[in-house]
Amino acid sequence: MIQPPIDIDEQYINEILRPVGYPVLTLDDDDFELSEEDIKTLCVLPAMREYFRWFPLIEEANYTISGEFSVDFPDSFVFGVTDARLNRLPRGGSTTNNPFVNERFFSQSRAGAYGTKNDYDLTIARIYERYEKQSFVNVNSAFAVRLDQNNRRLHGYTTISGEMLVTWARWDNQFSKIPYNKLDEVIKLSQSYLLETLGMIRGQMNQGLDVDYNYQLFLDKAETLKEEILSNWKAHTKPIVLRG
Repeated sequence: MIQPPIDIDEQYINEILRPVGYPVLTLDDDDFELSEEDIKTLCVLPAMREYFRWFPLIEEANYTISGEFSVDFPDSFVFGVTDARLNRLPRGGSTTNNPFVNERFFSQSRAGAYGTKNDYDLTIARIYERYEKQSFVNVNSAFAVRLDQNNRRLHGYTTISGEMLVTWARWDNQFSKIPYNKLDEVIKLSQSYLLETLGMIRGQMNQGLDVDYNYQLFLDKAETLKEEILSNWKAHTKPIVLRG
């Protein structure tokens, strides 16, 4: 899948360049190995993808389902599901795929008993009856979902007709979608990818040119930054919930 171009303000690009010499070194220098687009593609994009993998944007959507179902990912920015659950449709007129359950769940409304306003505790009895029937349906119902990442679909099966609430996980190409309290971390991770890229380029240049870049310094700093940020993000991991 082709990723859309990253939209990021120049001030953040300058911050990302700081460990390699900005403002003394700028992107206008002829001897600098990368262009601004290179930095967006090779450094900012992977940092944003990694961030949203741990802290996805959330989008909720409802789908009416019955029996086997398959739901496509809404758009190219959706990459997964953080939650999927089934809310059974109201009892009036709804059925299931199990005729035995339908028979047990069927009920009729009644007026007062013996032509009087006194129901002789039938109301309470009907309440317990409804609880019993609902418990029976819950025990004999099934709801299962499976995430198909390769084909970007959510597959599943339910024996109870209902509304499935899906919480989609999204990423975004707008750097402005990064919350303020996470900006420094995403910038540091972008710096890590920048240092790593320049370290590998300059390490190869050392072998064929009369120059002596201290590229290992860049590689070491890149690894330190990456370990710092990813360790912090892993500590905030949340489980994915798929339930009925």
